[in-house]
Amino acid sequence: MKLGQNFIPSFQNIKNTLRYLEWILLLAITPMSLMAGVNPIKLGVFSATFAIMGGIFPINRPFWLRQGYIFLGLLLVSLARLADHDLDLTIMLFIYIAKSCFLLEFRFVLITVFLAGIVDLSLAIFSTPVGYPELLRAAKALQELGFDPHFYEMPKNYYVYHLGVIADYMSEYIPASAFSILFSYAIIAEQKSRQKAELLTQQVENLAASLERTRIARDLHDSLGHSLTSLQIQLTVAQKFRQRNLDKSFEAVDTAKVLADRCIEDIKRSLKTMRDSHFDLDRALNNLLARYRQDKSLKIQALIRLPKLPLQINHNLYCLLKEALINIEKHSQATVINLDLQAHETEIILEVEDNGIGFDVQQFHSGYGIKGMKERVQLLDGRITIDSVGDRGTKIHIAIPR
Repeated sequence: MKLGQNFIPSFQNIKNTLRYLEWILLLAITPMSLMAGVNPIKLGVFSATFAIMGGIFPINRPFWLRQGYIFLGLLLVSLARLADHDLDLTIMLFIYIAKSCFLLEFRFVLITVFLAGIVDLSLAIFSTPVGYPELLRAAKALQELGFDPHFYEMPKNYYVYHLGVIADYMSEYIPASAFSILFSYAIIAEQKSRQKAELLTQQVENLAASLERTRIARDLHDSLGHSLTSLQIQLTVAQKFRQRNLDKSFEAVDTAKVLADRCIEDIKRSLKTMRDSHFDLDRALNNLLARYRQDKSLKIQALIRLPKLPLQINHNLYCLLKEALINIEKHSQATVINLDLQAHETEIILEVEDNGIGFDVQQFHSGYGIKGMKERVQLLDGRITIDSVGDRGTKIHIAIPR
């Protein structure tokens, strides 16, 4: 298990927890060791050294330094056992096994556990108060007194005794080591999950902000973009003819006034849609179509059959149809528009077809209008297809799941 550099900062709380745990254990060991007759100077030296090392956690240091830190901690445990067999700091052994899970790769953790167990077990055996030489001297003394001490069985008894020591040690060391490793990696997994959750939350917030910016830009384009462009053109015409042809200039100003009113109306409609929980799609569509039917050169045939739909679908259907009509008005030179908006069993189908000049879909570089339509359809998990052939008009087909 490798720890990426971007995961390092999430161990700050773990570092503090291990530090305080180590200091609490040292405080608990001190009075018990003094009551067991441990030399206070030796106890003070080892306790102070462990306390200083507890304040260090080289998580962001090079590998050799992290490995050396673990080795030094385990070495101190062994030296403490050699200095005084009553000074039992075995608990610190498991603390540093737990630390190795945070500082080393998994394979090095296993190697550390194996070697630490071998060394500590060897020290436990050789520091046993009764050893083979003592048994040998006792057997010779019994022989001198005329007793049969079964001298040749003494070595056998010695090995049996230490096999018991080994069995007792392993029965404690293996479960304690396994618990330290499993607990440490459970914490690591929890930290990784938390970090991933925080990262995902941040990504969702960024995506939401990006979608909101896109939505605002799309709504501004749909509600104001075309009207403001037309308004600018009419004002430019009014400026151009104000010195030469006042009639045309006044006509352009009147048209600009109509466009300005339309912009205000669009803004009010957008604000109302965002604030109100009800959007009357039928009324909005009727008003939209009535505006285009004022142009006597453009014939609109519409078939609209819709049930009650959610607010989001209603608003986006209105914006999609409005953008399609604006594109036809600006670019197609069409005289007839066929509009079909119906709800089927599983889909809502919107088809807009005109008899205009059309365009080459393969070579067409879509502006923000068609891009905005595609974004709205994608937002509703729908699909959009645009078929157009030069001089034979354009057909837009949109399917939205109900």
